[in-house]
This record gives sequence, C-alpha cells and structure tokens, in this order.
Amino acid sequence: MFEEEAKREDGIEAVSIATPNGTHYEICKAALNVGLHVVCEKPLCFTFEEAKELENLAKKKNRVVGITYG
Repeated sequence: MFEEEAKREDGIEAVSIATPNGTHYEICKAALNVGLHVVCEKPLCFTFEEAKELENLAKKKNRVVGITYG
C-alpha cells in the first residue's frame, strides 16, 4: 500500500501508525523504505537494534520519525 501511494504525484507524505504494538516496527520500516515521514504511537519498537535500524533508515531517507506519548 505504501509503495503505490508513494508513486502518486498527489500521494501522502506522512503516515500515522496506531496499530497493535507488535506491528509498529514493521509498518514504520515499510513507510520509511518508500520515503514517508512517520508518526507512531508508543512503543516504536521493542529492541535497541530495531530502534537503531529505524534511526539509520530515517537518516538515509531524510525522513522524520515522531513518537507520541499521550
């Protein structure tokens, strides 16, 4: 879904992730891979390695990742 949306000239620029906790990492990674900014409910992920991977991917793609703490 993200890949097709990212191809559109009028497509979205960011995605909000508010799914069950165990899905946040994979969805965030998928969004970043196609160049979307991400706003994610906590937790972003469950391990330091996953967090570092998302950080590196966001830097590589020049994208913002935000985490909400309501």
